[in-house]
Amino acid sequence: MQSIFKNNEFANVQRLFVIAIAFLVSACGTTFNSRGQVYDGQNQVTAVYVYSFLDLREGALGGQFLAEVRRQLPDALLKEGIRTKQLWFNDSPLRTQFSLEDKGPNQANTSTRVPVDEVVMATREDERSFGATHRLIVFPASVMMSNTGSNFDIRWTLIDSQTDKISWSTASFSSHAKWFLGDENPTGRATEFVNGLVAELRKARVISNRGA
Repeated sequence: MQSIFKNNEFANVQRLFVIAIAFLVSACGTTFNSRGQVYDGQNQVTAVYVYSFLDLREGALGGQFLAEVRRQLPDALLKEGIRTKQLWFNDSPLRTQFSLEDKGPNQANTSTRVPVDEVVMATREDERSFGATHRLIVFPASVMMSNTGSNFDIRWTLIDSQTDKISWSTASFSSHAKWFLGDENPTGRATEFVNGLVAELRKARVISNRGA
């Protein structure tokens, strides 16, 4: 009789473990919302200079995840016929001129000004040399951290390099639960993140639907 109880107990633990893993997987993901906006720019998107400010939140987003995004994004867009060149904020010459380490009462929420316009202006010559038709600004608009994981909203803004007008924009919403696993599966998470962007670009007709 005692062995039966032990077996039942073990089976219950197994079921709870499976449920917990399923919950963790379901709690991690990225969705995009362009609110039905369709690309209305006059120039075809063929070469994009990417200004990424995601590394401002490396501690929350995960260094391995960001490294994978940095690696996968150019390849994914090149498959769609779009050349890219990336400038991440921590690689910008202006990074040392701005103190971004000040924290408020809650370290999960900071309110320092990020010099997005200054970085773009300082990079104009390299942007022209690259032959960019557009620039894509990737900005972590909101990051909420807790002991169980993080939720972050990313703002994506596509700007015509010739007219300086916004041609298209979207927002992505990601959640990452890390009770047991920390910065786990960075490759898979980045793939979902990047593929979600490509799908959104197709839906909005920023790029062709030939791969859909």
